[in-house]
Amino acid sequence: MIIIAGTISVKPETRDAAIEACLTMQKATQQEEGCISYRFHADLEDPNTLFLFEEWESQEHLSAHFKAEHMKAYRAVIPALVNGPSKLKYYTIESSRPL
Repeated sequence: MIIIAGTISVKPETRDAAIEACLTMQKATQQEEGCISYRFHADLEDPNTLFLFEEWESQEHLSAHFKAEHMKAYRAVIPALVNGPSKLKYYTIESSRPL
C-alpha cells in the first residue's frame, strides 16, 4: 500500500476557491481504480492549512492518478491559490489493520 500525506498552505484570500478545487479533486479521485481513500481536511488551529491523506493499492494506481485529467485540471488552478509548494510525504506500508 502507498500512502501520501502532508499539508498544503492556502492563501487566506483564496481559501474558498482552494477548498472548491480540493473537493472537486477529492470526489474525482475517490472514483479511481486502486484508490482506497483520498481526503482533504482543515487544520483546527490554522484554517489556511489543509491536510491531504491518500491511500493507494499500488504504485501503478498512484502513477495512473498522476496522469488523470482531474489531476491536470487541479495542477492548473492550485498554484495561484497556495502559499508555495505542498509538504507531502510518500510512504510504503507493508500491512495495516484496525486499531
